[in-house]
Amino acid sequence: MALTTVNVSGRLPLPDDTNPASCIVEFLLSAIDTDAIDDAAVIPAVITTLTDGTGSISINLWPNDRGIRNTWYSVTAKLADAGGTKSFSLGLLQLQDGVNVRLEDVLSVSVADAPDVDFSAAQYAALAQLWAEEAEDVAVEPGKYSAFHWAQKAMAAAYNPASVAITGGSINGVTIGAGTPSTGAFTTLTTTGNVGVGTISPGARLEVANTAAELRLRSTGAGDAIIRAYVNAAEAGKIGFTDANEVYFEANGAEALRIDSSRKITINGTSGHAYLNVIGPSGRPVSISEYDIASNAQFQADSGNLHSLYIAEAASGMIIQVTDGTTSGTAAKPLNLQPHGGDLDIGSTVVMMSALPTSDPSNTGQLWNNSGAMAVSA
Repeated sequence: MALTTVNVSGRLPLPDDTNPASCIVEFLLSAIDTDAIDDAAVIPAVITTLTDGTGSISINLWPNDRGIRNTWYSVTAKLADAGGTKSFSLGLLQLQDGVNVRLEDVLSVSVADAPDVDFSAAQYAALAQLWAEEAEDVAVEPGKYSAFHWAQKAMAAAYNPASVAITGGSINGVTIGAGTPSTGAFTTLTTTGNVGVGTISPGARLEVANTAAELRLRSTGAGDAIIRAYVNAAEAGKIGFTDANEVYFEANGAEALRIDSSRKITINGTSGHAYLNVIGPSGRPVSISEYDIASNAQFQADSGNLHSLYIAEAASGMIIQVTDGTTSGTAAKPLNLQPHGGDLDIGSTVVMMSALPTSDPSNTGQLWNNSGAMAVSA
């Protein structure tokens, strides 16, 4: 059976009596309703019509006084101009069966002033059921919702809130967002104070879990993006990221290492020329015992051999020194150079070249062992 309708028409001019270039008028039924005569359940959906060249509309709508739920239409005009689309509420509308209306006439009548409808006992029972069981976010009357709606809202706030604002209280054992790890889109606040993103069992104060876990720190201006670490309320160090695509590390309030945009690494300074640039202390070692504290670099043989090679500043130029590697060590050790299988030992009192040839190599300038005496090939 076809649904009964009545015609709604009217004109919507601008205040200067010109017609809008484009104006959409929307009619939205407040809730699903039942037309017992036409044997139909009328679904609330936005019904639209566009003003014509005279600024007028004409549309056929279901007269909602045939329903049992005291529904109404909310009417909205959407006007498009150079500044975008603006929406205007035209008010609420109730239509009577068999009565075609002008929009300007019915919008001037309050919904509350519409004539009462005599309901049967069955209709009152149906209304009572609506107040108890109507779906979430579907109004039974303007701004009024069913018991089921409020129960659902209370459960969502208690067990699965989309967001939570904490203003001086605490939340223990609450999961925010999705409830299962498979979604990867949830946050957990545990009773121990740990926060987990993508996990329901964080093992630290903050744990982020994902198949490709990523933390983002974004500076929206020209300032550096910085991660700071504090121990006992004092800053212990920080990692900074600059708008020049550089990364730097600070310890004890001073910069310790920087990686620039060319991937050059500078230690104890802010800029270098080579891919590894180490800037030593202001003082230089003046004795064997000071190499541990005044060198540019220390290279220890291995974890079981404390002998170390040091590179340090000299009175003029640089020093390469080998010591026993102990703190404040005093024992100098030989420096053994073995280029391509050769053997050159430089000690504190002797230089040894045990692999010299024992006959003239006929290679101008090359050293050779002439029966225990050093000779130079002509």
